[in-house]
Amino acid sequence: MSSARRQYAVITGGYWGFTLTDGALRMLVLLHFYELGYGPLAIASLFLFYEMFGIVTNLAGGYIGARFGLNRTLHLGMALQIAALLAMGFAAGCFVPAAVAVDVKKLVDGRHPNPHFAKLC
Repeated sequence: MSSARRQYAVITGGYWGFTLTDGALRMLVLLHFYELGYGPLAIASLFLFYEMFGIVTNLAGGYIGARFGLNRTLHLGMALQIAALLAMGFAAGCFVPAAVAVDVKKLVDGRHPNPHFAKLC
């Protein structure tokens, strides 16, 4: 494989991985606060706050990317996302990817143990 194709594959894989970990974190936060009893407006307000700090994070990430390189910054950000995802899983006492897959499957099938959880659909 040529160097250019290899770099393209690494960057593309990095973006895919980052997208998956970021989406998983957002979904876990949403479901966690829903299970704590927060309503839709409170959760939406939480995500508004989350997105405002996302702007600050993007500004910092842009500075770091300009200083240390985009490839290194992408992979560092992805590693931080994975570490946060795993930390949330260990804090909850479960392995996160498997738990999310099982919860989503139960939610889709209407068999989730928490009866209020099924109201998300």
